[in-house]
Amino acid sequence: MSLARLKNICKFIWILAVFVFATLYIIDKKAEIAQMLAALPLKTLFIAGVLVIVGKLCLVTNMQQAAGRFSISLGWGDCYRIYNLTQLAKYIPGSIWQFVGRISILRDRGVHSSSIRDSLLAEHLWVIGSAGLLAIALFFFNLPVFLAISHVNTGVVSSSTASMIVVTLIALFLTFLLSSKRFRCCLRRFSPPHELVPILLLTWLFLGASFWVTLGPYTDSHPSLLYVVGVYSMAFITGFLVPFAPAGLGVREGVLILGVISFVGEDIALMLAAMNRVIYFFVEIGLASLCVRWRIAIPNVIKK
Repeated sequence: MSLARLKNICKFIWILAVFVFATLYIIDKKAEIAQMLAALPLKTLFIAGVLVIVGKLCLVTNMQQAAGRFSISLGWGDCYRIYNLTQLAKYIPGSIWQFVGRISILRDRGVHSSSIRDSLLAEHLWVIGSAGLLAIALFFFNLPVFLAISHVNTGVVSSSTASMIVVTLIALFLTFLLSSKRFRCCLRRFSPPHELVPILLLTWLFLGASFWVTLGPYTDSHPSLLYVVGVYSMAFITGFLVPFAPAGLGVREGVLILGVISFVGEDIALMLAAMNRVIYFFVEIGLASLCVRWRIAIPNVIKK
């Protein structure tokens, strides 16, 4: 059996395990879940959805800037259509189909392969790099909160301990990379334009806030917005880097749960993390559905 086939099998098993766990949890806790959902106003869900939409639109701008850096001339509307249509393919086991779709569309438009490669690399480096640096900065900014949480016995690995380990590893990894002359040259080539930095920061602010607003009805000791933004940034990075979890499914939610379990309890943390994924998914479907009115070459792999 080839390594690629083994990876795809592992990804399929992971997705199946996530859905089986979710189904069994809902069946076992259906009464509690109904009670928890009743405490969450529709207004809060609407606000969370709007925040995800704005965050996703910021990511469209990030794509446009990355394309322009490497001489790919695309309007914001074109980037909106290409980005949102190909994003849905990330849920297909394999974790590459969104890239295959993007490459196919740009090649059909006559874009050189090297420009496509470099723009994709820059776009995702900017997303992951900004999330990583923000997570580290907010971790140290909220250090007293993490230290306080570390003394709370939740019955699982404390969020502060897990976060400190991950943040420390990222910091050490970045230090190691920066010591390489080749990496520093690459960093200069792929560094984001100054005007994009606020957009990247707003991306994580909006996406983190979409999770933060749902915590209010369930706790009197509401964590700070910056704390939750830091947790969300770390969750996104972790989900992105885990190869067997398409779109970070299950992994991102696990980090979110660890980050807020001390504030709302295990059951509510699990429910809110799952709800955040559902909101995110339906926003992606909604944004992609708006592209139907526009003409665009959609590769067969996306249609499948």
